[in-house]
Amino acid sequence: ARQPSRAESCQGPVSDEATTVAENLLKRPSSQQRMPARVLEDTNVGMLLSAFSSARDPSRAWMLLGSALSVGIRIDGQSLGCLMLQALPHQQAALLATHLPAASGCSRRDGFQVAATTAAAMLLASSGDSSSALSLLEPLVSEGLLDLGARRLWLACGGPEKEMGPIPVNGSSWDVRPGTPYAKEMRLLQYVLSNASPGDPASVCEVLKMKLL
Repeated sequence: ARQPSRAESCQGPVSDEATTVAENLLKRPSSQQRMPARVLEDTNVGMLLSAFSSARDPSRAWMLLGSALSVGIRIDGQSLGCLMLQALPHQQAALLATHLPAASGCSRRDGFQVAATTAAAMLLASSGDSSSALSLLEPLVSEGLLDLGARRLWLACGGPEKEMGPIPVNGSSWDVRPGTPYAKEMRLLQYVLSNASPGDPASVCEVLKMKLL
């Protein structure tokens, strides 16, 4: 089983019990506590929302917000802002990983698709949602499409190293299809990777000269 990452370990989950207690405080009749209207003040609910929204799973924060609104509690902008900020990385990640490549007509093996998926996973990881970041990277792992940056992100989020496979070093392993952005440059790069000596700049220059002349 995958071990939790450092980011996940620092953000303990909000338990069902904590959510239940908070909602009961919202709805408890005032006669039991001899307090006006409700037990929790609006500012206290805002503090709870801020705390819940910092958890890995923000769904309980949204549940608490619904309960608060149902009993007439007015939530301040700062507390609502915490929830919105928590949701933003997921919305941006969805745009990067799905909508943007689809609108550009890219397939998974296009460099743009890989870069967009990696950037989306990085957004999720930076927000503390390492689990979703790993889920986004898993298709790239299964197809052997992780570049160096994505490999480091996979490991930082707690992904198993053995699942990544070896780093591809042969440029001919990628099929550059007609219509691929920068196809000419990518084919030239493939040729250099396949024929130049690793770590030898003079060899790279010689191969480029032979190819371009």
